[in-house]
Amino acid sequence: MAVLRSLLIFMILSIFTAGAAFGLTQESFDVRNPNNQEMNKKCITCHLKENKSLVLQWENSAHAAARRSGRVLQLPCGRQR
Repeated sequence: MAVLRSLLIFMILSIFTAGAAFGLTQESFDVRNPNNQEMNKKCITCHLKENKSLVLQWENSAHAAARRSGRVLQLPCGRQR
């Protein structure tokens, strides 16, 4: 019974992980895309209402500081990080 339960949990976690991975496309990384900007605004607005601490945590992160200062790491493949 424990093996069956462990297998079920593993399968559920795998489905959620695969779904998140397939949701990311090369286009979704383009922060200058107006569609992405609009979607980001909707996400931030909802997070501010539902979980403000998540937005505040990001605003105080090293990622936000690097973005504000323009020190975004340029990877060899051309993608920004």
